[in-house]
Amino acid sequence: MDSWLSAIMMGCFLLAAVSAAGAPSERIRVACVGDSITYGAGLADPARESYPAILQSLLGEGYEVRNFGVNGATALRNGSLPYWILPEFDAAKRFAPRVVVLMLGTNDSHMRNRGEREQYEADLRALARQLADLDTRPAMVLNLPPPCYGVMSSYAQTVLRREILPAIRRVADAERWRVADVHAALSGRPEWFPDGVHPNASGAAAIARTVYETVRALSTEGVSP
Repeated sequence: MDSWLSAIMMGCFLLAAVSAAGAPSERIRVACVGDSITYGAGLADPARESYPAILQSLLGEGYEVRNFGVNGATALRNGSLPYWILPEFDAAKRFAPRVVVLMLGTNDSHMRNRGEREQYEADLRALARQLADLDTRPAMVLNLPPPCYGVMSSYAQTVLRREILPAIRRVADAERWRVADVHAALSGRPEWFPDGVHPNASGAAAIARTVYETVRALSTEGVSP
């Protein structure tokens, strides 16, 4: 058989094999938006120990998880450090996620933001809607922030329980978004919070497992590799 004909036949064979196997699926992009707890403040190696990093390991190669956490960030537009004005907010949008995991509320519960906090629910909903309305129409997961421990954190914990958590649930209910109950998963675990606010590696792993279960459940809604 002529060499050129052999080459053509081999090429057709390889093309058929590739077509039969199918092109590799695009990885599902997951944006983790939040404050220092998302970023991994206080951890020895946030790049490996933060909850988004652990979530990546749990979800596997079919997903690409990106950490957009910022220390001190608030959902409040006029809070002490509004997530609205941060470059990470724009970066999260450019990432074009198919899933957004949003956890903001711990800094909003701080005493320094008490004068603005009546706007928390409306601001959280508006901020989340900017992400939900991206062209990718991502599935939205709202995390209930973890508890605070210690004397210095007692004020924030009271505000979390009475104001922040109910507001997040109302937003999720109104928008029909999923909720990941990180607060319950880390309750009764003060040993996981060396400074009373930021979880250690064990706490971050517990957050990741809670979020993982919620994100994997989205496969029933058509969000899968």
